[in-house]
Amino acid sequence: MMRRSSVVLFVAVGLIVVGTALLSLYINTAQRVVPLEAVCSGADAVRVHPLEAPMLEQLLKQQWTAKAADEHVMPNVPANLLTRTMHTEMGDVLFVHNPERLHKRVTQQSRRQSAKVNLRRPFDPRDFHFGKVSLNEFLFVMTDDANAHDECTAFSDIQAFHRPVHAVLVNKSPLSKYSGLLVPFLREQRNQVMTADALLVGLGFANRLQGSGIRVGFNSLYAGASVNHLHFQFWWDTHALPIELAEMTTVTATDRLLVERDAGYLSSFLRFTYDRAAPGVVVEALMPALQHLTRRNTPYNLVLVPGMVYLLPRQPMLKQLGSINVGFPEVSGTPLVPSHDDFVALTAEDVVRHWTTHVRVPSTVFDELVDIIVDS
Repeated sequence: MMRRSSVVLFVAVGLIVVGTALLSLYINTAQRVVPLEAVCSGADAVRVHPLEAPMLEQLLKQQWTAKAADEHVMPNVPANLLTRTMHTEMGDVLFVHNPERLHKRVTQQSRRQSAKVNLRRPFDPRDFHFGKVSLNEFLFVMTDDANAHDECTAFSDIQAFHRPVHAVLVNKSPLSKYSGLLVPFLREQRNQVMTADALLVGLGFANRLQGSGIRVGFNSLYAGASVNHLHFQFWWDTHALPIELAEMTTVTATDRLLVERDAGYLSSFLRFTYDRAAPGVVVEALMPALQHLTRRNTPYNLVLVPGMVYLLPRQPMLKQLGSINVGFPEVSGTPLVPSHDDFVALTAEDVVRHWTTHVRVPSTVFDELVDIIVDS
């Protein structure tokens, strides 16, 4: 009898332990799910996300999925994109056939981009800019304003915030699933020239998306940017980018920052690896280089991933490779190919010829950039 009581007691204790564990799992899971009311129903309401609030990835993916279901907001949503790996003498590239890029929004400034390169063209409020988009294109805004709460908020109230507002928007012609735009300091109407405070916003955004497959990119003017309003773009790719796998050599290293250069990849680039808890270190190292490139009107692309920044100086984008515009996905080794004919027909020789003739900067320009980084 005593043995039976012990068994019953043991089973009861076991059930309590299992039940407690399941309840804890349920609670933790519930806390990780962004509530359904995150998708704002009011015509004049936008979701606000406090700058350091958790759940950024979940909110972004939920909002994007809801917007993608509305063809009036996102009429061209990519699905089942074909890929093709190409081996070249200067490294691998991964072609991605994305026909929706044929519908990219054309702006006046993209039409009038000429051979006379000026990376510091002033912001012109008469041109298209992201302050003109419909509120339906907002995924959410981020701010550290004291009056901001993690909820849907009337846009007029958002406009009254005293602290900066950073907008996260849909991309009307997405680069991929979960593709969109990050517009730091939306209300300040800055031109497409990188600044230290904007770079910190981009780094924070990228770092909080660790493990999501989402990367953040930046195109200067003449490097793929068609809108002269300061913005990043982000896109989702479950593959490692070819530049993430490229062979590297060390330029300089400290206990807080490692700077490397590629060892002969298609795109000449530098990789900065830093402590995510101290992003100011990489900003301090990068900004002299970016300011140098801007002064000499050398276009560039940036790719931001958690704990790393890739800097890719390049020639002005004045000539396409077939239907391909060479922006940050392309220089990172994942060309988005709108035309199916190009996706099938372009060869490794075509890619190397275009990159060496129209994309790579001369070695003297790249070496000068390396010297500036070492000296800083």
